[in-house]
Amino acid sequence: MSASSNAIILKAIKYGETSLIIHAYTKEYGKLAFIVKGARKAKAKIQANIIQPLSIVELDFKHSTRKDLHFLNEVRVTHIFHSIPSDMAKTAMAMYLLEIVNKSIQSGMENEALFNFIHDFLIALDVHQAYKNWHYFFLLECSKYFGFYPNNNYSQEKCYFDPNLGIFSSLEAFGYQVDDQLSLILSKLLFESLETIDSVEISKVQRQQLLKELERFYAIHVPNFGEIKSLEVYRQVFS
Repeated sequence: MSASSNAIILKAIKYGETSLIIHAYTKEYGKLAFIVKGARKAKAKIQANIIQPLSIVELDFKHSTRKDLHFLNEVRVTHIFHSIPSDMAKTAMAMYLLEIVNKSIQSGMENEALFNFIHDFLIALDVHQAYKNWHYFFLLECSKYFGFYPNNNYSQEKCYFDPNLGIFSSLEAFGYQVDDQLSLILSKLLFESLETIDSVEISKVQRQQLLKELERFYAIHVPNFGEIKSLEVYRQVFS
């Protein structure tokens, strides 16, 4: 059947000589994969440059619950970024976060609130100049929608984060635990909003360590999470 939806392009893969396969998170239908035939041709009906990762668009397509790949009929750009394309740090952060989203969202996982959160976050990132801790906020907030948001029960006795259980526990607890300094930082981040999260001071070494721990947290709770390919680029640019 014919369908239309606002969408965020998560991934684009070259297919054949001239085509693309894209993964898009749509507002109405969740994550879908599309084949865009001839998109890399000079006179393509749907140009490759408007269906690259980070693009915010409206899609017209043929939708079928029995098919893994859908066919695009038309694409309309609904938002144009101004600073993200030219700011290497913002681009690296956004690409890194979208890769994690793409790995975490199952096909057809419709969630309008999650779509709106990602959409609004990207637009806010585009217009703000201070965003040093925003990736932590994004990963923690997304974990709410994925069903494994940490319980901020931090205390003097329970000061080690347990990524398997998603809680803070005592040192004697069984299993892997995040060290006490990083656990304290994580607890502080959980209290903050997007507007205030940059007030949490984190050293360069701690930033990289905390990112590793949050990736470990996701890998524990997201089946077949795998390796983040954009991680090294992000670390070099931003950390």
